[in-house]
Amino acid sequence: MRRSLRLGWRLLALFIWLFLGLLWLASGYRFLGRSARHVSTRVFANGVLFFCGVSRQPNNLGAAVEASGSATAERDVPAGLVACNHISWIDIFVIQAHWPCIFIAKSEIRAWPLVGWLVAGSGTIFIERGNRRAVPGVIEQAQRYFSKGERVAFFPEGTTSDGTEVLPFHASLFSMIETAPQTPLTLMAIRYKERGQPTKATAYIDEMTLWESMVRIMSSEGLSVECLVRPFSIASDSLAIHDRRTLANESRQKIIQLLQA
Repeated sequence: MRRSLRLGWRLLALFIWLFLGLLWLASGYRFLGRSARHVSTRVFANGVLFFCGVSRQPNNLGAAVEASGSATAERDVPAGLVACNHISWIDIFVIQAHWPCIFIAKSEIRAWPLVGWLVAGSGTIFIERGNRRAVPGVIEQAQRYFSKGERVAFFPEGTTSDGTEVLPFHASLFSMIETAPQTPLTLMAIRYKERGQPTKATAYIDEMTLWESMVRIMSSEGLSVECLVRPFSIASDSLAIHDRRTLANESRQKIIQLLQA
């Protein structure tokens, strides 16, 4: 009974919050400047995490982001490319809660009810999976956002894992750094816990539907998230990056190291 009540109020509250987000996106949001849009995005993303029951405990979600130093403010993740491991649809809101980004996402997300409309309306760059001819256009759009001082985030695994491993990275979008090495690259590592222990409750994998994933997450109790951040500097890392595949492999290894810390 307690589990059903928890799921019921969370689902109702989340759908109301998403609907309000759509109304705001269609009205006042588009008239805001970049800084105000970022504040609005953080507020909305934090609301999604709250209604999903994902807590922001100390040392989680950027409260004390670990790696080389700490990054607790938005300015600590510069405009540029952001690469992150991928576990769940909720990863997007984890990142947006502290470091608003323009996301590169698979085109199927556009068709998701409510979430898809929100993602599309926030400026997401959509890419058709497996279509290499679409990559140059995506890179061109990303570079336009870079020039406006925005962060552009993507999940180089190309799909989700259960969180126990980091899948091999696709290299195509790393060509943004290959051709313009001055572009800042930030690596992020997300991990979820349930009652302080690693969990697969948030994993959106295999044949699971979005609805099934939402129910599983919002039925859980004691979920928390940790987002670890590491700037990737070709110069400071003493790496001779000659191609995007090397950069992708090095980025994956560094994210694995963050998750093992």
